[in-house]
Amino acid sequence: MRQRDWRGHASPSLLSTALGRLRRLHPLVKIFLIVMVLEASIFLVIKGRLSERAHLGEVHPTQQTSHSVISEYGYPVSAISVSDRALTTPRCKRVATVTAKDIENQIALGLPMLVTDQLYQWDASKVSLETLKKHFGRTVRIEYVNATGDLLTSHEDPPSLFFTAVDHYEKDWSGGVKGRQRWPYVKGFDAGYFGLLTKAAELYPNGYYTDYGTLLGVKGSRSMIHADDTSNIHSLIFGKKIYILVAPEHIPKLMMEYVHVPLDPFAKSIQDAVYNHPMFRFSYPLILQLKGGDVLFQPKGWYHYVFNLETTFSIASWGWESYEQYYTNIADQNLKLAGITM
Repeated sequence: MRQRDWRGHASPSLLSTALGRLRRLHPLVKIFLIVMVLEASIFLVIKGRLSERAHLGEVHPTQQTSHSVISEYGYPVSAISVSDRALTTPRCKRVATVTAKDIENQIALGLPMLVTDQLYQWDASKVSLETLKKHFGRTVRIEYVNATGDLLTSHEDPPSLFFTAVDHYEKDWSGGVKGRQRWPYVKGFDAGYFGLLTKAAELYPNGYYTDYGTLLGVKGSRSMIHADDTSNIHSLIFGKKIYILVAPEHIPKLMMEYVHVPLDPFAKSIQDAVYNHPMFRFSYPLILQLKGGDVLFQPKGWYHYVFNLETTFSIASWGWESYEQYYTNIADQNLKLAGITM
């Protein structure tokens, strides 16, 4: 019920009193108040949306680094909080040197291990890009991959063509996925020349059969995400690379429909770039940066996505648990080289 004054007239409401006073204000004061109200409204709307995103477990936008791929493709950010990833993502043991017994234990555990000083005990640590230039013959097989590691084409070409590309990519790399769309690799040349294979084979338990592959890639080259059927001792002779690993139990959480969305390995924060990539949005990737001299033990069945941050030479040494597995793998490789698919 409205209050009345001593004459019985109804007292003005608070709203009408406030409006009356507002009309008597200076025009500039009115503009100032309107701007303040609008700013407060915008702030409340933004705060509400951020609270909603925090409730969903997403990364706070102020904690993200600008990522060219995100802005280009417009996909959503991580659906898992940073703290949850830190608790759930598998760990990678780091040691200076290892023995065959250590590798046997890691095989049993099914966990990766980074070895930092083992390679310096091997002759392969002395290999450089100049060494490779002198070793190569008249032609080498050069493979060209795209921004997600898919093989585009492969040719037998003079090695000078690759080394010219090395100089070009080192000097003229743009650092983003909108740059070059072809990155050359040289694979499969004779690494036995460097005396590395026997040393790597000695780290596998008795009864294992070893196979190997050589990988020489320019800055920015990458391999498509995949898993190996056997363990791998990956020796980085020189260069630098990003290794993204996903444990077998987390593979079902990978959104493989986004496998062809490029990932920028040169982003200011590689963690943000990986966590905010749609393929890893619900998964728990382990991100490692390897440098020349590092040896990574990679258990079988782990998905891995690899990017070269510099011109990089590495040798993968796979350990097969039986001769049957080893023989089947060699036979499959020979069929693929002959262009025969089963």
